[in-house]
Amino acid sequence: MDRITAEPAADYSIDAMAAMTHLSASSLARRFQEATRTSPARYVEKVRIEAAQAMLQHGATVAATAAATGFGSAETMRRVFTQKVGMSPSLYLKRLMLRDGDDGHLPA
Repeated sequence: MDRITAEPAADYSIDAMAAMTHLSASSLARRFQEATRTSPARYVEKVRIEAAQAMLQHGATVAATAAATGFGSAETMRRVFTQKVGMSPSLYLKRLMLRDGDDGHLPA
């Protein structure tokens, strides 16, 4: 699981993860579920969302964030982000700026 956190953009399909761990796909899925109470796919998605939030907070664009976190495209990231976080990445950024006292405008 540390590898997923360190490299969220890598291929973490069930077959790829099974090959990494030298287990069958069904054994990996079962053991993963027992250890984490979630599926490998849901865990990877959670890690990718958390990585995306961190990148956005540090000023990365949606496109760069999508590429670096393994979503494949900005549109896929927007869809998954909105579903899991409850708002689009752009709204997430606006709320961060408002929370931090930045209205998003450059000083005069």
